[in-house]
Amino acid sequence: MQHSQSAVTLGANKGSWADIKKEEGMRKRSNTAQNLQFYGEGQALLGEPRGEPGYTVPLLLSCCVALVSAFQFGYNIGVTGALNTDFIFPEAVKSTTQKNLEWSIVVSIFAIGGPIGSLVAGQISQTYGRKKALIFDSFLFILAGGLMAFANNIYWLMAGRFLVGFAAGTVSVVVPLYLGELAPPNLRGALGTGYQFGVVLGILAADVLAFGFSDVSDGFAHPGWRFMFGFTAIPALLQLALASFLTESPRWLLTQNKPKEAADKSIRFPLIVGIALQIAQQLSGINAVMFYANSFFKGVHLANPLVGATLVGAINVISTGVALVLMDTAGRRPLLLWSCGGMIVSCILLTLGLWHMLPYYDMVSVGGVMLFVWFFEIGLGPIPWLIVAEMFPAKPRPTAMSVATMVNWTFSFVVGIAFPTMQSSLLENTFVPFGIVLTIAFIFVYKYVPETKGKTLEEIQQDMTKM
Repeated sequence: MQHSQSAVTLGANKGSWADIKKEEGMRKRSNTAQNLQFYGEGQALLGEPRGEPGYTVPLLLSCCVALVSAFQFGYNIGVTGALNTDFIFPEAVKSTTQKNLEWSIVVSIFAIGGPIGSLVAGQISQTYGRKKALIFDSFLFILAGGLMAFANNIYWLMAGRFLVGFAAGTVSVVVPLYLGELAPPNLRGALGTGYQFGVVLGILAADVLAFGFSDVSDGFAHPGWRFMFGFTAIPALLQLALASFLTESPRWLLTQNKPKEAADKSIRFPLIVGIALQIAQQLSGINAVMFYANSFFKGVHLANPLVGATLVGAINVISTGVALVLMDTAGRRPLLLWSCGGMIVSCILLTLGLWHMLPYYDMVSVGGVMLFVWFFEIGLGPIPWLIVAEMFPAKPRPTAMSVATMVNWTFSFVVGIAFPTMQSSLLENTFVPFGIVLTIAFIFVYKYVPETKGKTLEEIQQDMTKM
């Protein structure tokens, strides 16, 4: 029956390949529309009357499986802050200086692999699709976890950390992209914030696990650090087992039938906004707090620094949950402004506390850190990832996200390397530069960042052409 229909079509059109392709395109569009309705946003994307779609089981399953990757990202950020540096095997370490140098490389090489992973992620996700890119990430995390868990010297551990950084770099592009493309307009803020929620949940998991495994006096002979580093393979195996619940992004399917979109000034403005927000996120100082949480709490004489770091992780999760609820009601711009403003106040409190200018200055400093983290996670933490995924047309979106994410990773590496020197040089004024950056970010958000709440991706891109 199918063959005879094709023959009739060929006869009627005298072999017109243009008409055959047109029919093929309509059939693909129909299939993609069904895929979009599966998630609840087919009408909006295809220009049909838009309702208010809600959460569906397939949508939630796809998002939850994708967010395992975000958890991995956060866990591998937090694991080095949670572990005690004394795990390094004694026979290979001749001095404290060498030990600290090796540990610094283990920490920072993660942020070298990240930008490389983010650069290739756009091409991978555009060529093979978002689903296959996520599955590829799972294999990378499994391989990296194995390398670190079975390392017999510091160099294999460094190799594993580089690879897990590469995997995290691809995650930081693919997961926000995937979530942004699946979600209907009225849920995109909440689901997009889910990425940051997964990250902070991973950081908290590392802090909690560290209570059992951080004190490793036997060095490489102790199994605790191997479990801590190798644990990253376990969620990856779970994600692979659940990969059948991932359905391909309908917007990626649509791009397979579209001609290449020309780069023009409508892409430049959102790229500038996206890059500026990623820079502000890193130069706000948040990773300085997270990377060096234990040492910071030692500096303010907290009895058990690991308790302080775990408390920071818990506040991370709670405040991100608050942002998830508010994102589609309050909007992106107000939350960003409140976030920057609150972090500026936190920097002032931290500086006054470190200068011993307030009663109970130790507790003021710790409270300043908690407020800093809280305000970061209601705006400047989740929104740069969310808004970059919203502002670009479908074709250039993965590449634009790769560029913005590479900038994020690069500045993360710079802050991670520079913060210890800055801390020892500026002492009580350590958070003053971060406060200045946040003031500039507040002004930038007020003047240039558009509100994207409640709009389809196509409506947002139309707005971008007017700016």
